[in-house]
Amino acid sequence: MMLTIGICDDEITQLNYLKEKIAVWGNMTGIFTSMREFSSAESFWFEWIEDKSCDLLLLDVQMKQMDGMELAKKIRTVDKSIPIIFITGFTDYMAQGYEVHAFHYLLKPVTQEKLNEVLSHVVQSLTKQRASLLLNTEGEITRIYIDEIRYIEVFSHTVNIHVKDQELTFRMNLNELEKQLPQNTFFRIHRSCLVNLAYIQKLNRTSVLLETGEVLTLSRRLYHEASQALIQYIRKDTK
Repeated sequence: MMLTIGICDDEITQLNYLKEKIAVWGNMTGIFTSMREFSSAESFWFEWIEDKSCDLLLLDVQMKQMDGMELAKKIRTVDKSIPIIFITGFTDYMAQGYEVHAFHYLLKPVTQEKLNEVLSHVVQSLTKQRASLLLNTEGEITRIYIDEIRYIEVFSHTVNIHVKDQELTFRMNLNELEKQLPQNTFFRIHRSCLVNLAYIQKLNRTSVLLETGEVLTLSRRLYHEASQALIQYIRKDTK
């Protein structure tokens, strides 16, 4: 398993200290950790809003200019699920953490034992929450999180899976892949394309507009079914 961890702290000593502790935990658990460092809330926000590849965030509460709590509130307007672990020297902020659904608080100085415990809980939570595909092709196994798939299209004997900012290509059958996807989450908008309903912003009788700005062709005969599928998905998601 690979985990991308964002660390946001304006004190370089504390930032390096957390990196060392995380590396120790990674070696102990066998989990490969990729760490992204940020020396201010602003730098995290401007990079993250373009690239949301962090699986979790360790966030210092007290920072100059924008503080950690303000950053967390901005994050929650976009992403409700990324685990945020606050790092603070004071217990006064804990009540505010409920507003942004903080995963945990770690009081300074952060001990290896406590950090190990919290990170392991994050991994357990992420594993339960995020359904994934394991695709075995040509001797390689690739793990793809289903909630990151925007759409899947087929050309000849290859399937292209559009996920985050990349396109993954596999030699396989679209029908077989469709059987591995959760029901009522993907819809086949024409013979060669499956779309994740979560990414649809708008549809009309001939096309589907995704939140990313991508426009895909919709078969006219499937317009009514696609509309109903999207309505049902939204109703289910808002319950």
